[in-house]
Amino acid sequence: MKVLKILLISILFLSNSVFSNESLINIHIKDQGNICYHNSENRIMQSFHINDHEKNIWYAFDTKSRDRQIIEVVKDGGLISRHDYINKNSIGHLDGFFVMNDTILTTNKYNNPAIIIIKNGIILKRIPYPITIYGNQILAINRNDISSFLLWASDDKLMKNIFIGRFSPDLNSILSLKKTTISFPQNEVIQGISYNGKFLFALTGVPNKNAKLYKWNVKNGGLTYVKNIIFDPEWLDQGYFEPEGLELTGNSENETLRIGFSTKQLLENKAQFINCISSLSKDHF
Repeated sequence: MKVLKILLISILFLSNSVFSNESLINIHIKDQGNICYHNSENRIMQSFHINDHEKNIWYAFDTKSRDRQIIEVVKDGGLISRHDYINKNSIGHLDGFFVMNDTILTTNKYNNPAIIIIKNGIILKRIPYPITIYGNQILAINRNDISSFLLWASDDKLMKNIFIGRFSPDLNSILSLKKTTISFPQNEVIQGISYNGKFLFALTGVPNKNAKLYKWNVKNGGLTYVKNIIFDPEWLDQGYFEPEGLELTGNSENETLRIGFSTKQLLENKAQFINCISSLSKDHF
C-alpha cells in the first residue's frame, strides 16, 4: 500500500548551541518526495534500504522482545517478498543494513557482536571483528565503495564511538577496524547512520519529539553541523511520531539523503502505523 502525504520539514542550524533568526531555513518537501508503507502486522519500521538498481525498497521490522525480525521488499507500493529471521536466525535488531544482490550485510545481536551476511531468513556468514566490540552495533556501508564501512559501536562497554573499517575483497574478513576521532553524542537515541566515504550522517530522536541530523567529516572527526528537524505538526497530531532510519542514495555527484519516520494514519477506519521515507536533495544537506 502506497500513501503519499505532504510533509513540511523545518531545519534549524545549530551553531555553538545557539539558535538565531538568521539560521532558520524552511524546506518544503512536496508529496512526490514522500513514500509511505503500511506493514500488514501494523509494525513500526526500524530502518530501510533503497535499491537504486532494482527500484525497490527494503523495510525492516522487529518485535518488542527482539526475537523476530522481518524484512519486506516493496516495489511500486506492493509487497513482492518477505523474510522472517527467527529462532537461531534471529539477529536482535535491524537498525542499519545494506543490500547487495538480494544478500544483506548487517550486524548481529548485542550478545554476539559481529557483522553478518543474511538472506531469505537465514544467517549465511558471521564476520568477526578484529577487536573486541560490546553491545549493539549499527553498520553503514559506503555505497561508493562497499569494501569500506563505518560502525557505531563500543569497545569499552561504556562509550559509543564511530569506527572505520574495511572488508577483504571476498567479504570473508574485516581487514581493519579502528576508532575515528568523531565525538558521538552519548545522550542521543540513535535512529540511523549513513556514510558516503567522506561524511558520516546520523539521525537521532525519540517518539513525539523533534529529531536531529548530524554531519561529521570522517577524516578529521570535525562536526560539520547539527540540524534540528521539525516535522509538520499534522503528523504529531496523529498521536505518534518517531524518526526511523537514514540512508544516502545515488552517486557522489547526485546524492539524496532519505529520512525515515513512522506515524499513524486512519486506515480502514482505524488509526494504524505507516512508515514513511522523505527526501532531502544535496542542496539541503
